[in-house]
Amino acid sequence: MERDPTMMDWTQGMDSIAEVGIGLAGFSGIVVAFIHRKGVMTTLDKLRLGVLLSAAFGAVFLALLPFALLSFHLDDPRLWSTASAFHAVISGLQLAGVIIFTRRFFRSHRHIVNLGVLIPILTMYIANTVLQVMNLSGLLWTPSIGPYYIGLLWLVFHAGLQFSRIIFVRAERDDSVPPGHA
Repeated sequence: MERDPTMMDWTQGMDSIAEVGIGLAGFSGIVVAFIHRKGVMTTLDKLRLGVLLSAAFGAVFLALLPFALLSFHLDDPRLWSTASAFHAVISGLQLAGVIIFTRRFFRSHRHIVNLGVLIPILTMYIANTVLQVMNLSGLLWTPSIGPYYIGLLWLVFHAGLQFSRIIFVRAERDDSVPPGHA
């Protein structure tokens, strides 16, 4: 059976996203090991690492999900609406996680939290969740790969942003904060 060339394109793109997500998670582990070895891993680093891993592994899972869905022999609109349903749930959970953990962190480290970065990140998670819900509903367009792929690119971008912030945006040590207050 001959493969559709457009199917090859999206499968290669999904493979690439999964590889980038795994790469970001792996390199972050190496960076964190060096940071922790020097004894300078702050509560902020831990928060950023958690967000990075959530975005990176979310991108990996969601990039591989369509391959599993193909085994159910779904037509394209059903495939992408189903994938977007998973994506909407994961994006919504990630949004909730960012809000909960950042809020807790904000209470004890208000001087470190950069609202100029946080607000656009929260806005993009909300926009991504809405985009996935719109794609799965099929109300404005036939469910397709485009919105799903845009959501995956957002997750990879956010993981990369967190990776760069772990490396380049260093906070002062936060040893003055008692454990459990972050």
